[in-house]
Amino acid sequence: MVFEAPGWRVNEAWRRFCYEHDEILSYGIPNEIDIGEERLLQQWCCPPERKIKLNVDGSFMLANLCMGGRGILRASKGSWVVGFHSHGDGGNALVTEATTLREGLDLAWNKGCRFILCEVDCKDLLQALEDDESMRFLPVLQEVQERLQNQWFMELSWIPRDCNKVADWLAHQGVMIDLSGVRIFDQK
Repeated sequence: MVFEAPGWRVNEAWRRFCYEHDEILSYGIPNEIDIGEERLLQQWCCPPERKIKLNVDGSFMLANLCMGGRGILRASKGSWVVGFHSHGDGGNALVTEATTLREGLDLAWNKGCRFILCEVDCKDLLQALEDDESMRFLPVLQEVQERLQNQWFMELSWIPRDCNKVADWLAHQGVMIDLSGVRIFDQK
């Protein structure tokens, strides 16, 4: 279908994908279908009691050479703890993701959160954090590693972008904001 002539426009491909997805769901297929290490039909889940979930995402705009990131800390039952957005110039997609993760970890630590489940939708970031060569050339990766070594319970994992919708949407908005630096959104 995808390779039919003429090719599909992006909007048409997305519409068809969503239609097929909804049709698959209508057949009652369970939420636990494994496809390699990824899962089909996942959704964001609340953290267990006494743990906080941190979702972060970065967005890099090549045309403007600017980066934006957002993150959200949520408690059990999905209640809002604190959120942030950031905007800066330069970088690239990996630097943006790493910088946003570092900012999210700093915020969690400064808020006194010590039992964190952190989810990112960038596999390249997780791979780079395990590669010593990458850390030599991107100091922000070393900064993230240092924060991961803090005295806390920290679990860092990958989730599909679809499960990180809130942080993803906020990150795309953050790249459009002209205010440089990090802004915190507290409950108060």
